[in-house]
Amino acid sequence: MKVLIVDDSLLANHALKSYFDKLGHEIVGLAKSGEEAKTMLHETTPDIVTVDSVMPGISGTELIQFINQNDSEYVGSQKSQKKAGI
Repeated sequence: MKVLIVDDSLLANHALKSYFDKLGHEIVGLAKSGEEAKTMLHETTPDIVTVDSVMPGISGTELIQFINQNDSEYVGSQKSQKKAGI
């Protein structure tokens, strides 16, 4: 499956990338902001999107709302660093 990881923390991005790589998934993008993720969604058409809930600019919650309103084929998953154990 193609995975887009969205988190403003470089450490979290790389930890999630390593996790999904080990599971055999293809990482199609590492976005550092909600704005960057919006662009990457259309360029990469991921099967899975992981989203940090607290980011500057567009929050994770706002990004998930955008995905739900505009791209019904995507499934957004909201997970903060604390909940992810990162």
